Amino acid sequence: MPAPVTVELSEDDLERAEQYARDTVARYSTGDTMQALPWTGGELSDHDFREWVASRKQAGAAIDIETCEIGQWHAYDLDPYGMRYRFGELPDELQQVGRNEFVRSPTSNGWISTDDLSAEKVKALYARIERNRKQ
Repeated sequence: MPAPVTVELSEDDLERAEQYARDTVARYSTGDTMQALPWTGGELSDHDFREWVASRKQAGAAIDIETCEIGQWHAYDLDPYGMRYRFGELPDELQQVGRNEFVRSPTSNGWISTDDLSAEKVKALYARIERNRKQ
């Protein structure tokens, strides 16, 4: 295992990083508690949070990729909603963080990881992202 690396940030760099984090949380946590999930998961009981995570496949099957909101942020690659981490079920060696894509709509009851979308919907999502990038 590689040795840990320590990085020192200047006060300006630290403030920019903190502002970025505040802006990200503000953007993705807008709306009521349910629409902002997983960002607001701490407001739910453990049982309700588990049920919400279990509902993501069904929400993903119903979402319209052409009209949904698209978001991306860093999350555990094997635990994009943070459920396994919350319950101590994500071993240290699996706590790899990467940029993850999510979608939501007014009826999706929160964000949906691309892991919970069908292959066809993921393909349509990336096609939409590419079209938007070219505009």
